[in-house]
Amino acid sequence: MAARRSNDDEGRALRVRVTELEARVRWLEQKLKKVALAAKVKPEPSPKGPQRPRCPSCFGEVPKGQRERVCLYCGFNFDVVAPIRARRPR
Repeated sequence: MAARRSNDDEGRALRVRVTELEARVRWLEQKLKKVALAAKVKPEPSPKGPQRPRCPSCFGEVPKGQRERVCLYCGFNFDVVAPIRARRPR
């Protein structure tokens, strides 16, 4: 009888552990679904303002109100190329 009781006790303990593991798995699955849904939501794109003119040589931004016709960063002479007209928005 003692051996039978120990088997019953072990069986109960195993059933309790399995139940706890199943509960943990359900909790993890719910958490994973929430994370997956959050990953699918894309943030709204930031509004882009007017683009500053850039040097055709080093692609550095031309400072506002620059009087010289030479790039401050690389020394490119802007008189060599035709001026770039601003594109109209689409």
